[in-house]
Amino acid sequence: MAVLRPCLVGQRRAGGQMARYGMPAPLAGARVVGHVPWVPVVRDLALQMVHADDVARAVLAVIERRASGAFNLAGDGVVTGSDVADALGARPVPVPRGLPRLAVATAWHLHLGPLDPTWVDMAAGAPHMVTERARRVLDWRPEHRAVDVLHEVVEGMASGAGGAGAALRPAGPWSELRDWLAHGTVARRTRP
Repeated sequence: MAVLRPCLVGQRRAGGQMARYGMPAPLAGARVVGHVPWVPVVRDLALQMVHADDVARAVLAVIERRASGAFNLAGDGVVTGSDVADALGARPVPVPRGLPRLAVATAWHLHLGPLDPTWVDMAAGAPHMVTERARRVLDWRPEHRAVDVLHEVVEGMASGAGGAGAALRPAGPWSELRDWLAHGTVARRTRP
């Protein structure tokens, strides 16, 4: 058995979904990317990202080589808060470590934001993966650097990009607002 353990996976077509994760629902399809004046940045935040195509190549390598065991997958480099600000065309503003969590928690409890604050905790505490075994056993090398994956995702957010299926549905201002008004935020939805 093989287990692939990718870090945060991104691609242009995930832009609409990433916008829904990171913004209040009425704004997710409003194309606010490029119009954000500043981004709060925690000094030591560093996240790994990997492109969906690189993950797909790893899956193919596992099948072709009949490989087994665990394989960590991450693009080269890390994404910092300043990289996020740059990708959004915004100015980075240093903030204390607890402020982003407080903002997300407030939005969550007011039913304005889609993210539970524990997602911020998870991002802040995510270990950096070593991909040596995937490189050695699968002869796998990521073709996309982490920061390039970020820029591609942000470009997808700006255009409302999406793909087939509900998880990757494109984001549009009216569809997001209509969905939010009809069903409320994720925090308020109940199972049918």
